[in-house]
Amino acid sequence: MNKKILLICPDFYDYKEKIEAELCERGYEVFSFNERPRRWVYTFVKRLLPNRLMHFFYDFYFLYYLGILENNYDEFLCIRGEVVSIKFLEKLRESNPNINSILYQWDSVNVTNFTRIMKYFDKVKTFDFEDSERFGLEYIPLFYGEEYYFDNLNNDLIYDLVYVGSFNNERYAVINEIKKCCESIGLKYYFHLYISFPDYVKLKFFSNLNVKKEDVKFNILTREDVVELNSKSRCVLDVENIKQTGFTMRTFETLATGRMLITTNKNINKLVDFKEQYFFMDRDNISLPDDVSSFSPKRSKAISSYSLKNWLERILS
Repeated sequence: MNKKILLICPDFYDYKEKIEAELCERGYEVFSFNERPRRWVYTFVKRLLPNRLMHFFYDFYFLYYLGILENNYDEFLCIRGEVVSIKFLEKLRESNPNINSILYQWDSVNVTNFTRIMKYFDKVKTFDFEDSERFGLEYIPLFYGEEYYFDNLNNDLIYDLVYVGSFNNERYAVINEIKKCCESIGLKYYFHLYISFPDYVKLKFFSNLNVKKEDVKFNILTREDVVELNSKSRCVLDVENIKQTGFTMRTFETLATGRMLITTNKNINKLVDFKEQYFFMDRDNISLPDDVSSFSPKRSKAISSYSLKNWLERILS
């Protein structure tokens, strides 16, 4: 009989579906649930409900609405767990006393405070270097999807540098400086900095930040769009969240494509197997490598260690 595993995971791009598929490939019977409710519900609860009512809502959501406790489980993998109910975690353990529970963080504690639920798991693992040291957690980096491991590395290269990511104030400032640098040396670039239209309106009229409409995008690219965009560029830009120290998913996706990774993450020198494929860019002294427009994509054999399959192997061990 196949082991039953409960997966609670953010519904971000199609990562959740990919993890589900890999678990099935490993022989599990998978019971999968989104880590939090629909976006508008989550936003309403977070912004308008007082803490007491918010906790009551999530108790109901996890204990009853999702129907999770209608089944018994052998293993439990929770990724992030931002709003997971403590009462639910207690009830899950009570109903499944022998369950093997694992919490994996792909956000820093500075972004999502996971300390409130750590004690309810047998193992807690993280992608963040500082969190690993601070809390004594096992460090496990993120992964890339197989779609980034395409065959034709030099397929229709029309850009020198591309970027796809979400908006924040600090990132906006850095990217504007990088644009100026690109334009000064004649590089071909495409930057897709996403912000929702309501958030753009709030910034435009209720903040001191002068966000130009032509600098941002209001549509989210599909995974297929991102892969195609990366395949058409020599280099990919990574401007990580300053509240986190771990490598982004984009780090390994870029390395899998064979493109040059240009990143503001100072820890990049830890990836010694890829030293010919990345360039560290200081946020306070923006500059680009001399070979951006001439870089020839090349893929290191070491990237296979960061596949989704190998990541899940480390998570479950």
